[in-house]
Amino acid sequence: MYTKYLTTMSSLLYRMVYAAAIELATVAIRRCHAIASMQTLWASLLAVYDSFMAIQKQFVTDLQAATASFNS
Repeated sequence: MYTKYLTTMSSLLYRMVYAAAIELATVAIRRCHAIASMQTLWASLLAVYDSFMAIQKQFVTDLQAATASFNS
């Protein structure tokens, strides 16, 4: 019973970390030569923050679905 729960949780956590790493790498590659001003830098940082918030929201949704599935 706990194996299914742990497998689901680790899978969700892995997806969240993997997506965050890809997003950070993508933003860094795109912006590394384009940072000409602080405004561009802040825009890049805000884009990363927005991506993390979207990933967190998806993680919470997946966690709630996994919990509901586990409880039924």
